[in-house]
Amino acid sequence: MLMPGTTRHTLRQATVIFTLAAFLAGCATQPLPPGTSPPTGDRTIPRDIVVTAAHFQPEAKIDLLLRSRAELAGAGAGGGALEGLGGLMQGMGSCHDQYCGAAFLLLLPVFMGVGAIVGAVTNAPSAASAALIESGQKSMQAGIARLDLQRSVQSAIAKELAGQGVASHVAEEWDVGPATPEEAPAYESVNPETRDAILEASVLGFQFKTAPRTGSKKINYTLSMKTRLRLLAPASRKIMDEMNDVYESEPHTASEWLDGEAQLFKAALDEAIRDTARAAVHEMFLLYYPGGTLAGKPGKGQLVPDYVLKPLYPVPVQSIDLRGAFLDKYKSSFGNLQFVPVDSLQPTLQWETFPRPLDVAAAGGRAARFSDVRYEIALFDARLTDLYYQPGMPIYRRSGLIEPSHRLETSLQPCARYFWSVRAHFKLDGWPRRTEWSGAYDVFPTTKPWEFRRGLTSGPTYRAAVEPRILMLPFRAPSAGGSACQ
Repeated sequence: MLMPGTTRHTLRQATVIFTLAAFLAGCATQPLPPGTSPPTGDRTIPRDIVVTAAHFQPEAKIDLLLRSRAELAGAGAGGGALEGLGGLMQGMGSCHDQYCGAAFLLLLPVFMGVGAIVGAVTNAPSAASAALIESGQKSMQAGIARLDLQRSVQSAIAKELAGQGVASHVAEEWDVGPATPEEAPAYESVNPETRDAILEASVLGFQFKTAPRTGSKKINYTLSMKTRLRLLAPASRKIMDEMNDVYESEPHTASEWLDGEAQLFKAALDEAIRDTARAAVHEMFLLYYPGGTLAGKPGKGQLVPDYVLKPLYPVPVQSIDLRGAFLDKYKSSFGNLQFVPVDSLQPTLQWETFPRPLDVAAAGGRAARFSDVRYEIALFDARLTDLYYQPGMPIYRRSGLIEPSHRLETSLQPCARYFWSVRAHFKLDGWPRRTEWSGAYDVFPTTKPWEFRRGLTSGPTYRAAVEPRILMLPFRAPSAGGSACQ
C-alpha cells in the first residue's frame, strides 16, 4: 500500500493505469477559440444586454430512439402509430410562447394514438416495417422542427439574467440573430451607445444517444441538446466570450421516454432549456476565478487548486491501494482519492473563509470590494462503476450559510461513502459572483472545470476530458457502534 507521501509522479502513473478506460472515453481536442474570456476576477462583465436567438431550425435526430429494436419493436400497431403521428404533425402550426416547444410535447401521445407505440412495444410479436418507421421518423422530425426552441432558450436566458441580478437592463430582439448555423451576424442594427453587449443563443440541435445506466441491462438513451452562445460588444463587434453548451439528460429506456404521455420527454426538454440558460449566465457572468490562479502551477502534493475553496475537514487524501482492484472495502474514487473517514454520522464540514488573501490581492488589495459572502454546500451519494466510485445523486444541500463550517442536520448512513463540495456566493463591487465548486482538480492539473464544461483545451495537445464532478471530495461515514467498517 502506498501512503499519501508517495511522489506525485508515481501517483499519476498508477492513476493512469487504474483509469485508462476513463481516459480513453473522452479526449477534449478542440482548441480554445480566439476571443474566449477566462473567468478571471476582474474581467469586464457587461450590464446592459440584448439577448438574441437564431431563427433557423435546430437539427433533430430522434431516429435512434424510434429504431430501437430491443425497446421499441412493434408490428403494424407500432408502424401505424408512427404513420398517424406523421400525418397529424404535418398539420401542426407554429408556436411562439415561452417554453412552447416543451408544451407542444404534451400533445405527443395524442398524435401517437395515446400509447399505441408503448402498447406495440409490449404486445407485438415482430418489428414494424422499416418503411413505416422511416416515414414516421421523418414526419416526427418535421414536427419537432416546429418546436420554438430558439425563442424558448432566448426567453429563458433573459429571465435568468434578470433573476440572478447580473444585469442592469435586459432586452430581447428576435429577428437579428443568425439565419443559418454558419452565419455570424455583426448586429449593426443594435445601438452600441445604449447596449453593452449582445448575448446570442443558437440551438444547434438535439438527439438521443445510447448511454449506460446503473443497474439496468436494457438499452438506455439520453437526450442531448447543444447550444452555441456568443457574447459580443456592439461597438467593436468583438467577441467577448463564446462557448458551446451541451445538456444531457438522465438515461431512460425508449419505453420510459414515450410512456405516460411522454412526460419524461417533455420534462427533459424543459430542463434542457432551463439548464442552458443557467449555464450561460453562470459561465459568462457569475463564475469567479481569482486573477492569476488559472496560470499558476499546483504546489507539490496539492490536490485542491487555489481557484476554489480548500476543505479543512475532511481533507482529501490521494493514495493507491492495489487491493481496491479486488475488494470493495479498498476501492477509491476517481484519481485514487480515498474515502477519508469522518468522526461522526453528523460531521461538521469546514472550509476556507472567503475572501482569502489571494482574492484580496487579486482585487488590488481592497477587501471592501467583496461583500455579502454566503456559502453553499452539497452532498452526493457514491455510485460504484467498474473501476471506482463517483458522485451519484445529490442527497443534501444547504445555501445561505454565514460561517465557513456546517454540521449536517441529518445523519449519514453508517459506513456509507459520500462526496461533498462547497462554493462561495458573494458580491464583487456590488454585483453577484460565485466561486467554482470545490474539488481535487489538481489530480490532473492540465484540466480545468470551466474548460471541460465548454469542451475546450488550453493547448493543441491531447489529454483527458475529466468531468469536474467526479473529482469532488470523498469521505466515509463511521460505523454506528464504533467498530471498523468492512
